[in-house]
Amino acid sequence: MNSSLDKPWWQLPFKLEHGRLAYFADLWFYALASVGWVLGLVVMAWSWPTAWQVGSLLAFAMGLLSWSLLEYGIHRFVFHGVQPFQRWHQAHHDRPRAFIASPTWVSVGIFLGVVVWPAYRWTPIWLGLSLSGGIFAGSAAYSWVHHYVHQHRTQSAWMMSCKVWHALHHRPALEICYGVTSPLWDKVFKTTWDGQKSRSG
Repeated sequence: MNSSLDKPWWQLPFKLEHGRLAYFADLWFYALASVGWVLGLVVMAWSWPTAWQVGSLLAFAMGLLSWSLLEYGIHRFVFHGVQPFQRWHQAHHDRPRAFIASPTWVSVGIFLGVVVWPAYRWTPIWLGLSLSGGIFAGSAAYSWVHHYVHQHRTQSAWMMSCKVWHALHHRPALEICYGVTSPLWDKVFKTTWDGQKSRSG
């Protein structure tokens, strides 16, 4: 099967494979932006009532937990079930060590439109900023973990378990192990190795 990246650039809505510099710039953007987000929350929370401060901390933690579920759901149902995302994601399966990722402006645009804007529009600012900040920090962590499982050797037992788990996901003809940073939701929804089934698409 040919990679979807075999198409000329003008047949893709944006470039999926990046040079080393652009790829690492994307990773560092997410890391630094999430640190900046947290620092901004801390500065703002300094003048908030105690109830808001506690609520902000809990909302941030809820955002992190929400990200792990979003990570699982997007990977399983969008990247492996909805075109054209499935075709684009297949390029990563075809060449897992290539620097393939959605452009920063696409990911950030989706995040702003789907997460930040609704949170800003329909929740108090302390809640919306904290919840979306937790989701953003989880997304940044996911980006680095996914990078490490494909690009680096590691001495960390936790990272090695992530590498093994994700390697199972990349085996052909299996629909398992969609979580990258955590196996939690695979266990909940029975898509672990014990719940394997043939990949349909």
